[in-house]
Amino acid sequence: AAKRKSSVESGDDDDMIGSIHQDIDPRIINLHDHNGIMRFSIKESDLYYIISQDNYVRIHYLNNGEMSSYMLRCPLKVIEKSLKGSSLIRCHRSYMVNISRIKVLRSEREGFFIDLDYDGAAEIPISKSYSDTFMEHFSKKVAGKELDDINIK
Repeated sequence: AAKRKSSVESGDDDDMIGSIHQDIDPRIINLHDHNGIMRFSIKESDLYYIISQDNYVRIHYLNNGEMSSYMLRCPLKVIEKSLKGSSLIRCHRSYMVNISRIKVLRSEREGFFIDLDYDGAAEIPISKSYSDTFMEHFSKKVAGKELDDINIK
């Protein structure tokens, strides 16, 4: 295959802007506030979950090995739309969770709960109204991981 001339060599800045996002391995998620201003940017793998609090969301993420949070004025519904296609899935009226960070999915009398792969992270409920969609995405993710492992070996 012919080597594509890099945008740095060609000096074409427009190509560079487009290719930066494609060439970077970890996916970057940019979150905007209610005015559309970007307020928060993070690697998708560092984002654990988002909880809704009225017109705000609290983003829980890993920062230098520590769980941190950031408050953003934006409804969860808007965040959910902007994260479509990412590994963050709505699992409850008030929660979105990064399915690649799930360690355990528990079925209890009160319903399903998620334990994340960070000690001390809150358990996240899965509500009945979101469970079917969530389980569908989760099973695809689990199946995808198994396929990736097969392809690597």
